[in-house]
Amino acid sequence: MDEMVALCLEKGTADPMANLRMLTSPPVPMNGPVHHKAVPLALITAYWHIDQFFDLEPYLNEAVERAAVLPQASCGYYGCCGAAMGAGIFYSVITRTGPLTRGRRWGDGNRLTGEVLRRIGEIGGPRCCKRNTAISVSTAAEMCQELLGKSMECSEFACGRMASNPECIGSRCPFIVRK
Repeated sequence: MDEMVALCLEKGTADPMANLRMLTSPPVPMNGPVHHKAVPLALITAYWHIDQFFDLEPYLNEAVERAAVLPQASCGYYGCCGAAMGAGIFYSVITRTGPLTRGRRWGDGNRLTGEVLRRIGEIGGPRCCKRNTAISVSTAAEMCQELLGKSMECSEFACGRMASNPECIGSRCPFIVRK
């Protein structure tokens, strides 16, 4: 079993940001595709703690499988951040949406991912997987009531790893720890 899935099963909470911090704490690298998995895992785990209508472990494993195929550095090479796609994975796994699903669910999954990408794009880059995962989780949690009819509350996220990211945008980042 994936170590991240095990963490979600053992220590996950209804707070998706707390789950994200748990999944991306050191020794997890500052940047990289592990963040593509962290977003849907943090959100699915939190959603399960709010509404336990599904068996958590298979949903987490499905999210890991889907996220595993997302290309590294997709934010720069393809214009679509893997963390944002992770928010879309959360929605599609929870709602059982696939490429042939008719109706609103198919569109809503794309709307969610699009809103995450819009917010990531507003801040600009270059890359920072910590920032983009926090934006992805907070945006998905914010849209949860509208799209899924459930309220998902996030704790605050504050980055303490600026020194380990040479591409840090500093004061433009909404998660920078200010002294």
